[in-house]
Amino acid sequence: AQVLFVLQNNAPETAELTGLTVEPVPFDVSTSQFDLGMQLWETGSGLQGVLSYRTELFDADTAERITSLWRTLLHSVAAAPDTRLSDLPLSATRPLAAPPTGAECSPPPIADGQTVDGQTVISLFDAQVRRTPDRIAVVYGATELTYAELGERVDQMALMLREAGVGPELTVAVALPRSAHLVIATLAVLRAGGCCLPLDPGTPDERLELLPTDCPPVLTVTDRAHAWFLPADLPTLVIGEPGPATPPDLRTPAPQPTGAACVVRAASAHGEPLGAVLSHQDVLRVITGTGADACPGFGDDFDFTVWEWWGQLLRGGRVTVTSRRSAGQVSAGQVSDTYPSADRPPAYVLDGAGRRVPPGVVGELYLPGPGPARGYPGRPARTAERFVADPYGPPGGRMYRTGARARLRGDGSVDLVGRAGQGESAAASALPITVDGPGDSIAG
Repeated sequence: AQVLFVLQNNAPETAELTGLTVEPVPFDVSTSQFDLGMQLWETGSGLQGVLSYRTELFDADTAERITSLWRTLLHSVAAAPDTRLSDLPLSATRPLAAPPTGAECSPPPIADGQTVDGQTVISLFDAQVRRTPDRIAVVYGATELTYAELGERVDQMALMLREAGVGPELTVAVALPRSAHLVIATLAVLRAGGCCLPLDPGTPDERLELLPTDCPPVLTVTDRAHAWFLPADLPTLVIGEPGPATPPDLRTPAPQPTGAACVVRAASAHGEPLGAVLSHQDVLRVITGTGADACPGFGDDFDFTVWEWWGQLLRGGRVTVTSRRSAGQVSAGQVSDTYPSADRPPAYVLDGAGRRVPPGVVGELYLPGPGPARGYPGRPARTAERFVADPYGPPGGRMYRTGARARLRGDGSVDLVGRAGQGESAAASALPITVDGPGDSIAG
């Protein structure tokens, strides 16, 4: 952009006409020679000026913000003339937006007004089983499982996992093709108290090499047809057809809300594999669902698909599992975005000193409030670098330093403009979708 700044500090010349009084008269400027131009001149009462701008690039609200920021900067200079320019604030000292409250940090109720605070994925799943035991939960080909049947199968597999040594904070990989067993296994890992790492057997071999090394799985749940593609030194639990339900007195201990629920795969700027662990509370604050027949999307980022299943099942929906090819043949339906809703705590855009920057100014994007993850297991230094104290939130609050360059718009939305040096994301970058349609929708 072409920018002009002029300080007219010469004494103005006033024409003298006999019998007439001459004084400057302001007038509207309809054209601008530059994209942005500011002219200032000295008066007896201080500085006055005019800002001209190209209307194809700026609107009136943006121009007003620029002049407001300029006035704030001048007042800051006058109040602290010895301060470094980079340390002077561009905005008033009050926050640009109210810090997030507990209500803002909480997602909508799951069902019947039930909130997620103090809950786990499994506790909410159990509640849904009690509410709708006879409703169809999972469809795969000719197989249909009601919520009661799904709960029984989950309990049975969880007992097998517990007998194999699975417990709290232990990662279990689930490498199964799309089937009812896949839905059962992901929930069974949580029932056993473990942390689920979903793996797609259709994933290219080179992507499997990017598995995080800081939270290696103690066990992998798979079937005989896909056990061959796993590392030979990785213990496996090869499943068969589900057996009888687990007796109630053999049910496994309930996981804790702050306990590890799943691992999402990420990578540093150098391509180094990382794993970010999400607690049950973290997961519950980001998963959504329609409570209807649904087809969670199957993309390269398999982690999100599992979240979509959980979101549907916690709301009484039905998940229809089908092959990748069949999922791509859906010809009609409603596409809905099941990413976390916009009803989330406000994002922060901060400068290098951790101060909020005004709309239109580029800074680094921070996400306050609970989530998006608990941290990077086995990497305390990296966790401390990315999950930092939130100076604008409640005491003890944290915010996630995304490493993304961003700027706020006037309406509060955020534009992403690049990366801030070296960094990584705490979660994968795909945008999963759900397809809702009449009758049985397809959960790919």
